[in-house]
Amino acid sequence: MAWRFVLEPIYARTIFRMKKFEGKTYKEISEALGVSHSTIDHTLRRVLRRLSLALKDYGPQIAVIVAGMSAIPGEII
Repeated sequence: MAWRFVLEPIYARTIFRMKKFEGKTYKEISEALGVSHSTIDHTLRRVLRRLSLALKDYGPQIAVIVAGMSAIPGEII
């Protein structure tokens, strides 16, 4: 069971990347990684909560960066 704590950040990063950057559906992620829909949902909620807390002090700067990124044609945010 200790291995889970070592691998958890890798799975969380992979799930986040697949969903947010690659545009995969929960079903596609589930099939690719062999995890349940609820695991994906829980992981994404946890990642977004941690990301939000980590970036809370940078709100205005992040808004400018995101606004600039959305102006790039073909860019997926």
